[in-house]
Amino acid sequence: MTTNIAQSIPGATFTISTGSRPTGTVCWKPSAAFAGPNTFTVIVQDDACPTNGQQVFSYTINVTSLIIGYCPGHNVAATV
Repeated sequence: MTTNIAQSIPGATFTISTGSRPTGTVCWKPSAAFAGPNTFTVIVQDDACPTNGQQVFSYTINVTSLIIGYCPGHNVAATV
């Protein structure tokens, strides 16, 4: 699993869990400068098979007001 979030949304982090079914967690504390849509891409690749599979997902976080989330020290949290 890879993402372009560091380039697309400065200050955001993307953490990938371990295991056979990893999940990605986005944490981000937006400022007023990020009001409106903020888009990033996640690429999921399965290289455990003879034929590699790949999916590309795009997500948009629309900042309209301050949202309190569960990421320590951050205000927006989402799991993909």
